[in-house]
Amino acid sequence: MKDLISLYSREDVINRIKLEPDVLDKWYKYGLLYPAGHYDKDTPYYNEENLLHAEKLKTLMDLGYDYDSLKKITSRVGLPGQNNKKDVQGKLLTVGEIAERSGISARTLKYWEEKELISPDARSEGGFRLYRESFVEICYRIRELQLFGYTVEELKNMNLLLLPDNRLQEELLTYGEEEIEKILEEFLEQQKNLLEKMNDLKKSVKRWEGITKVQTKFIYRFKSHMKSKKIKNK
Repeated sequence: MKDLISLYSREDVINRIKLEPDVLDKWYKYGLLYPAGHYDKDTPYYNEENLLHAEKLKTLMDLGYDYDSLKKITSRVGLPGQNNKKDVQGKLLTVGEIAERSGISARTLKYWEEKELISPDARSEGGFRLYRESFVEICYRIRELQLFGYTVEELKNMNLLLLPDNRLQEELLTYGEEEIEKILEEFLEQQKNLLEKMNDLKKSVKRWEGITKVQTKFIYRFKSHMKSKKIKNK
């Protein structure tokens, strides 16, 4: 299972770095520090990289640099030890929000997580599991593939089929050159098997559309017959 990313609230950052609240606001105003994303429209969250960045900014401020000077330093040479490591960005959803948007119960989501079919992208400082918005689409795909007859255990080995395009590319880029060809061949084989299942289901759906159509006509004829028989017996 992938490592979880710790996320922090605005208050967490202020307390950990020992900042005055207005300092964090001014860093944002000067473009010195932005949140990693937002839980909702008005609630920002920060990651470990943000904390390291904030610590370096505070060190420079303690040495006497003002906001304009910090802006020049970061624009020209960056902060000491700065890197371009990517982290979880964008809006994150709680289990409850995923359940509400996908129509899948929180209990089912918990079961999927226990079975290691899904795993959160991050965890808040308070321990809440958080997911990227793409998990809504992933949940739709899991539910639909279960309708095609796949079990949870089978789906665990079909993770690429579950991923929207943006996350699919992210996932594929994590494999080395020696692995990628084998991974892609397995992916194509899974797609082929899925298409075969879908074709079988289409045939079954068409057949049962015919069966239920005939049955419906029979039921109405039978009801009409019973009604006529009842009237005659009066």
